[in-house]
Amino acid sequence: MSPFDAEERLIDFTNPDDNFWEGQVLVNEGWTWYADNKFNDKYGLITNNSAGESHVAISLTGGKNGLVEISYVISYENFGRGFAWVDESQDNTKQDLCKKVLHLCRMDKGNDATWRTEKRVECQRNVDGEEMVSILNGIWKAEASVQTVTLLREKLPHGQQKYLHVCLTPPDESQRGTENKFKLLSVRTF
Repeated sequence: MSPFDAEERLIDFTNPDDNFWEGQVLVNEGWTWYADNKFNDKYGLITNNSAGESHVAISLTGGKNGLVEISYVISYENFGRGFAWVDESQDNTKQDLCKKVLHLCRMDKGNDATWRTEKRVECQRNVDGEEMVSILNGIWKAEASVQTVTLLREKLPHGQQKYLHVCLTPPDESQRGTENKFKLLSVRTF
């Protein structure tokens, strides 16, 4: 059975024996698939760019509930933040947003956060009025690297085909380390 035959569709970047994802990545600007640990066994689609702006577009088909889940790594050092959104175009329609440094203002209960893109701009839940853009925060304080998931704000209706976009933003002053990395593990629609 093909991943497109099920109500739940999984694009898995962690399995070296499953290259189904290659046909789903339609635009790749600065991302590479590899294992980034010392044992070479923890694969993902990875970007590392101090200027940010790395962009990937992945073809998706909406599942029964219209939900899109992105699984990625969060870490205390050398990891950054990104934006994710669903669009009808495979082009990066939010290129200007991807070039903005994303500053965390405050985390509330339930991981609800406020953000700003400029030092003097008021903190807000939506960045620059972009209500359907989800923020992927790959940074945390605990000295470990672990998997996390984010459900996109925007729903993808059942059977509808669109493009998931993920872009890396430039680092801010709170990031530890010399790198600005982001590691996608999987994308699931259900």
